[in-house]
Amino acid sequence: MARCTKKTKGIMKKAYPLKHLIERWAGRYVSKDDVIVAAYIHPKISGKYPLFNIDSRLVEPSRKRLQNISEAFTQDQNERHDSKDYTTKEQ
Repeated sequence: MARCTKKTKGIMKKAYPLKHLIERWAGRYVSKDDVIVAAYIHPKISGKYPLFNIDSRLVEPSRKRLQNISEAFTQDQNERHDSKDYTTKEQ
């Protein structure tokens, strides 16, 4: 997911389907553990899956982030990607 410049105040009250958003964006399966590890190593993310301190105003990441990832778009998950799930797009 793209970084947001605003810092959130605390742990999310509502669980967002982050795993599924990531899968639909990247076009392939992502395990829950993949999401947990990615959040753990990110310096600004805290909380426990699925209640991370991620702003509810989600930013749709640029597809350019996936350019050098050969496994991206190798499964049909991307067919369900919907830009309406995001508030803004990454520039």
